[in-house]
Amino acid sequence: MAVVVDTSALYAYFDSSARRHADLQALVDAERSPLMITSGVLIELDALLRRRVNTHTARRVSDELTSGAYELIECSRDDLRRALTIMDRWRDRELSLTDASLLEIADRKGASTIFTLDRRGFGGLVRTDGTPLAILP
Repeated sequence: MAVVVDTSALYAYFDSSARRHADLQALVDAERSPLMITSGVLIELDALLRRRVNTHTARRVSDELTSGAYELIECSRDDLRRALTIMDRWRDRELSLTDASLLEIADRKGASTIFTLDRRGFGGLVRTDGTPLAILP
């Protein structure tokens, strides 16, 4: 089954100085299911890496993420509308559009696992069909 990957998890995976780097490296490297990201995650990650690491690393990471190692899921207008509905449903979480789009992807693709360090934002969330989401690490 596919796994949805949040910006926080990818940042820790690619930044060797990140506190949870080793955890994410082991988790991502061991995963055999497709790892799905959205263009929103890619854009957020690029901005973080440019600001906190350097532009060379940001470019290398973008090249890797778009090379086919990860499944880049595009969001249509209808997908984004569903993400906005998810934001309304979970209003108390103050989800970003990027985070809500990851939940929309989990719904659409039947994923039940999210790699994220944002337990406050994602913890306890369920897909639209009621399936609980496993948060790793």
